[in-house]
Amino acid sequence: AESTVDLATIADPWAEVSDEDALARIKEEDWEVIEVENEAAAAAQLNAKDQEMQKFQPKDGQRRWLVAADFSENQLTSVKALGGP
Repeated sequence: AESTVDLATIADPWAEVSDEDALARIKEEDWEVIEVENEAAAAAQLNAKDQEMQKFQPKDGQRRWLVAADFSENQLTSVKALGGP
């Protein structure tokens, strides 16, 4: 049987970090910031906030290079909605 996880029950590790502090960390670590439709060619942060997405299928470059992603304020209902490994 397949188990399901309610994503709403998982604590957001970035909840206590302000947007400004998060962006400063990204810049300090020299991450590229990309949008959903973009490929990544180096370590990158995916900005997918508030895109009304119900699922996400990462591109090859995104799978290879994403180190962080903001999927907040979307309609993702399960981890499977994020495209899997």
